Amino acid sequence: MKKLLIIFLFILPVVSYAEGSGDHNILRIEVGDNGFNLYSAGGDFGSAACTGGGSSTINYAISFKQTDFPNSYSHILSIALAAYMGGKRVSMWYAGCQVSPWNNGNMPKPVTLVVK
Repeated sequence: MKKLLIIFLFILPVVSYAEGSGDHNILRIEVGDNGFNLYSAGGDFGSAACTGGGSSTINYAISFKQTDFPNSYSHILSIALAAYMGGKRVSMWYAGCQVSPWNNGNMPKPVTLVVK
């Protein structure tokens, strides 16, 4: 029992670090040289508690950078485009923050994309 408690205490900080976006319809997707931006049709994606500056003023978009997904970027982009074309809702899990591509603060850093 003591070993299980120790394992749980190591896992707890990782679990509590992630934040979810909620479900959103996709308004548009912008694809560029370094990644793509996914825009919500229904409002903001939420703002993770980002340190080192204020949260981005553009809170209805999330940036997926190629460097963050070196082995799966094309798959994530394909999933986003399929969800958009199919009219499906999406949600994301965030882990920490990243600099906004619009240079106006920080924004949540996505680690997953879920089609609903």
